[in-house]
Amino acid sequence: MNVASLPIDVVTVSVTADIKPPRLSLVPLYQEQPKYSIDVIRAQQSGTVKLAYSLSPQGEVLNINTVELNVNRELNISARKALSKWRYRRGIYSEERYKIIFDFTLE
Repeated sequence: MNVASLPIDVVTVSVTADIKPPRLSLVPLYQEQPKYSIDVIRAQQSGTVKLAYSLSPQGEVLNINTVELNVNRELNISARKALSKWRYRRGIYSEERYKIIFDFTLE
């Protein structure tokens, strides 16, 4: 399957208490949201991180690459770290690459 034809998931990460669960094309069994640090909140940093990744037959996230970003390094690391902890149902995912966008907003 061509990477360009795969849907891109968007996750909004907010510092408010009412974070809405993302609508994902491939639903994880476990997911962790990226964290905003106190320094990043004080600096009023917001923006997006677009990541590409693949899945192992055990449902683990592998080979995370930053495709595009307009945030500082700390938010990029936070998004990558959170995504690395996601777990999916066991299955055959072949060599497909999936994409997800973490949208960091301050409300």
